[in-house]
Amino acid sequence: MTKKNQTENDNFPKLKLALIIAVTIFVIMLFTALLTYGSMQLLIKFEALDFGYPLLPVFLFDIISILVGTFAAVLICKKLLAPLNTIIDATEAITGGDYSTRLPFDDTNVYEYAVLGDKFNRMAEELSSLEMLRNDFINNFSHEFNTPINSIQGFATLLKHGNLSPEEEQDYIDRIIASSDRLSTLAVNVLHLSKIEQQTILTNKTRINITEQLRRMIVLLSIRWEPKDIEFDFDCPEYYLTGNEEFLEHLWLNLLDNAIKYSPVGSTIDIRITKSEKQLQILIRDHGKGIAPDALPFIFDKFYRSKSSRAVPGTGLGLTIAHKVATLHRGTIEVDSAPGKGTAFTVTLPVA
Repeated sequence: MTKKNQTENDNFPKLKLALIIAVTIFVIMLFTALLTYGSMQLLIKFEALDFGYPLLPVFLFDIISILVGTFAAVLICKKLLAPLNTIIDATEAITGGDYSTRLPFDDTNVYEYAVLGDKFNRMAEELSSLEMLRNDFINNFSHEFNTPINSIQGFATLLKHGNLSPEEEQDYIDRIIASSDRLSTLAVNVLHLSKIEQQTILTNKTRINITEQLRRMIVLLSIRWEPKDIEFDFDCPEYYLTGNEEFLEHLWLNLLDNAIKYSPVGSTIDIRITKSEKQLQILIRDHGKGIAPDALPFIFDKFYRSKSSRAVPGTGLGLTIAHKVATLHRGTIEVDSAPGKGTAFTVTLPVA
């Protein structure tokens, strides 16, 4: 089937409702006109009507036909267009926050109503999902925000009351600093995520030396990996691609920080870059405890932290940001992990 024929076949059903209404009105008017005309002829034939003026029968015939036809057309069109009232009611319900509302037009014979019902129901499902995500985000953010706040408040209260040993004072101060760092990291990650999510088209694109950018991110995180005596196995040629330098820095920082957090003391983090004709693949692998299979489908969700990862400080936003950045660059990010075998993230990005 040619493209032209396919287009004609797609457009034909869209005229169905208009044709139905037009033909229905025409048939109603024709039927009422014939019925009225026939009735008047019978009355005249049996001398039940006597017109003194020759045009008076025609005038009465037109008036009665219009009145009867209009009344019949209103009744039938009201029935044909009755689903519009259902649509209005459903729209008002959605506006009022009832995202469970659905239109029962899936099996209707009218093409337009079937399409409208399907699109409306999809919209309602998307709004329902967004509402759930919003509620989850608020609940998770409130929890992540309140926990360090309560911790700071509690330890500050203990310090204010005094009667503590120097060791306890130092421990409480360290805990306050750790909670403050957690709050600061949470605020920064939320701002980064908000900024990235607002982007629909990648802007500020430049030609970037990915190899050099990764080196700079490793140096930037030295305060985290040097105390753990972690080494990096990273010896790659200089590779370039076009992208947003700031967003890609967030991507590498979050993946590297994640690898450092879950790497045991004295271990090695492997970094590999491979290039094909149209894309780069960047692999970052740690040799930590790995991720449980039941947690893998959720690791890119906002604030998600598996049971095994909750002992390690974090906000649950780093991998979400990494995934958003990769997607914004029309790339992908994949994870390969198993308990006791470490975790490898592979980012695939187009060169241009």
